[in-house]
Amino acid sequence: MDKFYRVLSLLLIFCTYLSNNLSATHCAGGELYYVQVPGNPNTYQFTFRFYRDCGAVGQSTSIEPASFTLCYTSPCTGTIQTVTMPKIVGNIPTTPPVPNGSPLNDGCNSITTCDNINSTVHGYRQWWYTATVTLSTPCNAWRFWTTLCCRNDITGNITTPPGSQNFFIETTFDNTVSANNSSPVFINSNVATSLPVPYVCINVPFSHTGGAMDPDGDSLVFEMIQPRTFTGCGTGAPTNILLPAYNLLTSNGNPFPTNNTFNLNTTNGYFNFLPNQLGYYVMCVKVSEYRNGVLIGTNMRDMQIVVDVCVPLPVVSQLDSLSIVNGQLLADTVMTCPGSNLSFCFDIIDQVNPTANVMYVSSDYSTVLPGSSVTFTNPQSNVLRVCVNWNSVLADTGSHVLTVYVKDTLDCQSSPGISTVPIYVRKPLRAGDDYTMCYGDTTSLWCTGNGQYEWTVLPGGDNINSMSCTSCDNPMVWPKKTTQYQVRDKLCDFLDTVTVTIYNMDDPIPIFTLTPKQTSMENPTFNMINYSMNAVSYAWYDSSRNFLGNTKDLTVTENHPGVFCYTLEATSQCMEVRASTQCATIVGDGYLAFPTAFTPNGDGKNDTYLPIVIGDMNTNNYSLVIYNRWGMQVFATKNLKQGWNGKFKGKELEGDTYYYYCEAYHRLNEKLVYKGDFILFR
Repeated sequence: MDKFYRVLSLLLIFCTYLSNNLSATHCAGGELYYVQVPGNPNTYQFTFRFYRDCGAVGQSTSIEPASFTLCYTSPCTGTIQTVTMPKIVGNIPTTPPVPNGSPLNDGCNSITTCDNINSTVHGYRQWWYTATVTLSTPCNAWRFWTTLCCRNDITGNITTPPGSQNFFIETTFDNTVSANNSSPVFINSNVATSLPVPYVCINVPFSHTGGAMDPDGDSLVFEMIQPRTFTGCGTGAPTNILLPAYNLLTSNGNPFPTNNTFNLNTTNGYFNFLPNQLGYYVMCVKVSEYRNGVLIGTNMRDMQIVVDVCVPLPVVSQLDSLSIVNGQLLADTVMTCPGSNLSFCFDIIDQVNPTANVMYVSSDYSTVLPGSSVTFTNPQSNVLRVCVNWNSVLADTGSHVLTVYVKDTLDCQSSPGISTVPIYVRKPLRAGDDYTMCYGDTTSLWCTGNGQYEWTVLPGGDNINSMSCTSCDNPMVWPKKTTQYQVRDKLCDFLDTVTVTIYNMDDPIPIFTLTPKQTSMENPTFNMINYSMNAVSYAWYDSSRNFLGNTKDLTVTENHPGVFCYTLEATSQCMEVRASTQCATIVGDGYLAFPTAFTPNGDGKNDTYLPIVIGDMNTNNYSLVIYNRWGMQVFATKNLKQGWNGKFKGKELEGDTYYYYCEAYHRLNEKLVYKGDFILFR
């Protein structure tokens, strides 16, 4: 009854407006766009979609125009040109095609004033007009527009009287960037959230998904603009007609009564708001088209918003447990395992009104259940049957709530009934981690999943008696050889394996080199390179058991002559320790070091054989004799700086092993004797 009086009041207001303007044509919105004619870069087909209020009892009987005048101009031509856009004859290219002038769907196929003038639901017809234009010259500011008197009398957010304001729509184009372009096209859908004339419920959040798409793939940016008025094809600028009580910014504001909750997504053109006042309101969305960062055109949609009182549709949901495949019903939740192809059905029922026509409006299944498919059927008028098929993956683990919105086709102005079904995707199984331990030790395994587990031992390992329990999530194990333990999640039949490796029991072998074996205080540094086997850690000590470090290799610099011994302790993974010791000497005075080979090939590198002097040496009483392998002397010198060039009696000797004998004295005149062998390489 409240709704009847409210509608009656709106009709009385409408009739009052009518008395002021009997010529009103009930303009409720529209959009103008163009498509390039294939093969003709400068020729475009323009289409004007005009949305007209069908009126109500007692309103003007005026009809839609037979044609519109398309006005266009540019600063490059300096003139205003016109072309007539007649109505499209026959069907218009909607999906599916419908006759031109067909009523717009209000989102739930209800009977509107377009079908029956006595209906309580306002209706709107869509009329499409078209014309072809060939542009005479490239210009960066082509402008196309059309106007009509007059806007809908009942519009509540524009300057008064609203029925005297002309309707105005335009589009712009820069064809200096590219003559090959089609403008963005606003989405024209029968879906309730995408209607060009949306019906919304007072004090109920509403989201409109009627953005635009660009056939050329250009980038789009959306913004809010004021509704405008203009007369014919004259000069000058359109006039903004939004009442001062309202405001709008680029992407938000209060273009009609929303208590500043209006918000526009500038990327896709979607907008949402919370209406707080009954009535009919107009708003405009502008879309700008960019190609490679350059603005090449704009387009706008002038649209009417219908705000009505809505009563929630009372519905209940009933899960059909017999329809569940690859899942189980636990309490009110459908349980399934990741990777399972789950299917089930449930019914949404209006139990209050058995003659109601429960109709699907929307659902979040595509985001809540990614990759799912859902069907909606009506086995009887007051029942909507929803059947879900979903192959979940590991990433879907956890809780999901499927929401379906429905309406009653007998009362489109009711707000959607809401049905929800909780779905839970069980956890994946994970066991770990692989572990290595010493013979005789005990360690703990673990797994995570859905709480019901079964552990077994795979063939080749120790027996099941090496495990403390087989149905827990954290068993203790003490295998005597490398063993693989397998765990099964009994709810989802998942399997995972943990490998426990027993270390190789070989003792560590400490091996290292100590160089040099003898040096002087000129270079009192020793280098120890570690080649140990079966070891995981090391410790170095000097002869007094002072700790020197735990690095693999070690470098030590001493500060006085003497004999120095170093010990390497190598420790295995199972804490076995073995040690090795080596010693070296730092002499107080100089000594000689003899190379092990030389190459007298004339390349300027290592061409002569002579000892290296380390420290202070007495150059007196020095002698060096070199013999071949048969004991024949091939070289002799008493000059510490004279080396052998590999020749004997002026002839080059063959590559071979040779032997040296040397006597020398350091600065304290202590005699030093050196003998050994070396190789001559050719």
